[in-house]
Amino acid sequence: ESLGFCDFGTIHHLRENLQALDQNDSQMEAMKNEDLYECPLCAKTYYKSGWFKKHLEKKHCWKFCSVENMDADSNPVHCFLLMSLLLRDTCNAYQMGDGERIVRNAY
Repeated sequence: ESLGFCDFGTIHHLRENLQALDQNDSQMEAMKNEDLYECPLCAKTYYKSGWFKKHLEKKHCWKFCSVENMDADSNPVHCFLLMSLLLRDTCNAYQMGDGERIVRNAY
């Protein structure tokens, strides 16, 4: 319980973020006609979804859901996994004689 395994807040937060991103994708796909994205407000067409999304945000003031990052330092499971992988990489660096990786992992 002290490691946060019973805390499902992280899972709920991730689910909400995924649902928001899925909603963004469905909005973009609804405006796609064959291989082109067509703006319903000004009828401009775009080949790439990134440029189309930027057009909607700048020219028509659309707000897409953005995912906010959780504070990784407050998640003990995340910290444990990060430190475990760092230890494994450092041990491997010593075995392989990789001085640059040893120094990089030390900082």
